[in-house]
Amino acid sequence: MKPLTVQEIRSLYEKDKIVKFYKHRYWSKHIRLQALERDNNECQACKRLGEYRKGRNVHHIKELRDRPDLANNLETPQCHNAE
Repeated sequence: MKPLTVQEIRSLYEKDKIVKFYKHRYWSKHIRLQALERDNNECQACKRLGEYRKGRNVHHIKELRDRPDLANNLETPQCHNAE
């Protein structure tokens, strides 16, 4: 399975179908899991504050909409929806 190209990601945003990116097998089976493993499944936002929480989600550090070229620029913050 190949990753989506920057052009394909931009096209999904333009067509308001970005959910297809997150359902894409390469995203869910490779990129997302690599970020979770790299961060030891720990919330990086909490870790910066000296706290420990399990991280189950990944979050684009730079918004995917603005920087599709950084689609794998992720961290594992459990609390990212609170931002």
